[in-house]
Amino acid sequence: MRFEGERNNRIGSAFNRSNGTNRLFSAAECDTVIHWLEERAGWDRTAPQSGTPELGNGLCQCNVIKLDPSLRNRAIDWLPRKLSDIVAALNRKIWHFDIDELSELYLLRYDEGDQVTLHIDLNDARCRRKIAVLTQLSPADAYQGGTLEYGFAPATLAAREQGSVLAFPAWVPHRVTPITSGRRYALSCFALGPSFR
Repeated sequence: MRFEGERNNRIGSAFNRSNGTNRLFSAAECDTVIHWLEERAGWDRTAPQSGTPELGNGLCQCNVIKLDPSLRNRAIDWLPRKLSDIVAALNRKIWHFDIDELSELYLLRYDEGDQVTLHIDLNDARCRRKIAVLTQLSPADAYQGGTLEYGFAPATLAAREQGSVLAFPAWVPHRVTPITSGRRYALSCFALGPSFR
C-alpha cells in the first residue's frame, strides 16, 4: 500500500500552498473568476452520461463553460496566460513532454449531487492531451463531498485549499465524488502535444 501512495506522488504534482503564502492562485484571483462565471449566462449542463469523447468511459454531471484561451475576456484575460506559464514551468521541471499549446479552459460548477466518475483524460478522441491541470477555485468550506481523487489504488486526495493546483499526466485515473451540499467551482485544462509514441 505504501508503494502505491509513493507512485501517486511521483506521477502527480500537487501544489498545495495554504495559509495565503505563495499560492499559485490567490483567493482574490479565484473569487474574480467565480464572480465572472456567475455574471454569465451560458452554462452548459452536462446531463449524466457515459462514453463521451471528453471522458472516455467516465460519467460527468456538472455545469460547464468552455473558454477558448485566445478569446479576450477583460475580467479574466490574465487567466489563460497564468495557466500556460504554470504548465510550462511544471513540464520543464517534471515531465519534459513535447507540448504545443494549452487547450480551451473548462470552467466547472458542481451543485448538489454532481460528480465525475473515475476516468482518464487520454483516449482515442483526445490523443493530444499530455497533462491535465485542475485548479481549486472554491474555498474548502464552501461545499461538502466533491473530493478530487487521483492515482492508482489507494487513490490520493487532492488539496481542497482555494487556489491549489493539481497537475498529472493525462493517463492518470481520477474522479470527483458527489457533492453532498454547497457548490464547488473548479477549472480544468490540458497541455496538448503530439501523441505519445
